[in-house]
Amino acid sequence: TRESNFTDDFAAFLASLPFAPAPEDVFAYVYAVLHSPVYRAKYAEFLKSSYPAVPVTRYEDVFTRYAELGHQLIDLHLLRHVPPDGLNISMGGVSGDFELKKIERKGDALLLTTGEGRVITITGIPDEVWKFEIGSHRPIERWLKYRIRDGAVLSPGQDLTHIGRMLAAVSGTIEVMNEIGELGEIEITL
Repeated sequence: TRESNFTDDFAAFLASLPFAPAPEDVFAYVYAVLHSPVYRAKYAEFLKSSYPAVPVTRYEDVFTRYAELGHQLIDLHLLRHVPPDGLNISMGGVSGDFELKKIERKGDALLLTTGEGRVITITGIPDEVWKFEIGSHRPIERWLKYRIRDGAVLSPGQDLTHIGRMLAAVSGTIEVMNEIGELGEIEITL
């Protein structure tokens, strides 16, 4: 069974709203707000050192739209619903399992050098996708560097497909964040 872990004070605050959001929608709303370019720009300094307040609206339609976009982000980040054609990715030089030794970025391509000296090329990666950061980390680069560090043996079928799904998820994240940004700043109406 699922139970929310809201404090009594927060549950009372939610009860004061003119609508009754489900706990999953509250989480999705907060997730969307924290990914809002407007929010991130306004609270950039606080986000580096503290936890700024999350603005809450009394307008159900605004809350619902943020929650919908938050659910989309959650699904992307958990790789549950990744857009299948978000990027034009082609992979070359792949034949059998391999140990990754080096990653290099050239133009829109990612070059993965294996322990045998083979080079696997993934093309069609826009700069904004490659340079996208969560916190201070680039998720795709970090995933690959951990595979190098751990000496993991990668499979073209599973691992390269996973990289492609990660790239598509990041591309989708950028699109959803842009949609959130278009909503503008949340007017606090409480």
